[in-house]
Amino acid sequence: MTYILPTYSLSYFSLTSEGDLDLKNALPYPSEGTYHYRRAINPIESAIIVMDPWIDMPSEYLNDYYGKISETKIVPLVKAARTKGHPVIVLTNDCNSVSYSCRVTDELQEMIDKNQINVFYHQEMDGDRFSDYLKRQNINTLAYVGFASNMCVIGRKTGMIPMKHKGFRLFFVPEASAAVEEQGTWEDQSVHKATTKLISQWIAEIVEYEAMMNALSGGVP
Repeated sequence: MTYILPTYSLSYFSLTSEGDLDLKNALPYPSEGTYHYRRAINPIESAIIVMDPWIDMPSEYLNDYYGKISETKIVPLVKAARTKGHPVIVLTNDCNSVSYSCRVTDELQEMIDKNQINVFYHQEMDGDRFSDYLKRQNINTLAYVGFASNMCVIGRKTGMIPMKHKGFRLFFVPEASAAVEEQGTWEDQSVHKATTKLISQWIAEIVEYEAMMNALSGGVP
């Protein structure tokens, strides 16, 4: 059943209520600001994409840092999305091909093993194949979560930028993601916040985690 999801984007130029460039005399015009929308979401046409929720990276700090977000944000979101009827796709490495950065969180793996969510491996999936698969499933909308926002989430062949160019409608849930930060920014997440702004300016509309969970649970946005 279709539901309404509050989203927003940032823009230097004025945007219409649909998110397109607003024109004066056939030209866009500056009106920098945050633009808010209420998007109609059909779950069966909208996939949740979980990028690289690893627990075996060659950094215990990253395993712990990302793992907490996976446990407290991603897994609850995936469970709620499944209940709503969303297809869920986990993107990761094939452990038969690499010796690290391939194992996903236990709860996600259990859902994969029970065929409750899908998994695709980077070694077997490029942008064209991924796009073709999604279109065969009549999926036209993708909501990305996972790691890292400034690397794999936007940059992989199955990531946000390639899928933007393939014509998919994109959303991003920043609280269910994180960046690879710099020394001194891990606590304030300034790199992730900057990446989220970049994403919001042209790649995808932003969905706040609380709003996403409320919409998935049937709350009024």
